[in-house]
Amino acid sequence: MDIGGRSSDDSAGQAHDALFRHVLMEHQRTPDPLMAFRMLSYQVQIWRRHLHEVRRRGLTPRPLPPIIPLVIYQGRRRWTPATDLAARRLPRHRIES
Repeated sequence: MDIGGRSSDDSAGQAHDALFRHVLMEHQRTPDPLMAFRMLSYQVQIWRRHLHEVRRRGLTPRPLPPIIPLVIYQGRRRWTPATDLAARRLPRHRIES
């Protein structure tokens, strides 16, 4: 049997990598202008932990597992912050010589 391009005789941890997904949920009651950045930082932390475990176990590195980020907003006001980093304008910093 082939699971995600791997044969069934792979170790259990490697065979299940093909099916491994993360759902990252954050509950918010107030709008946060940096929510997209915060969610990205959480995702990077998950991927770092994943890579650490791969190295620790001596497994062959594979593509990073997908993460589905969800923000559940339960506030009274309308959500106005950007929902992705591409739409978020960060303040410009002047570089002075």
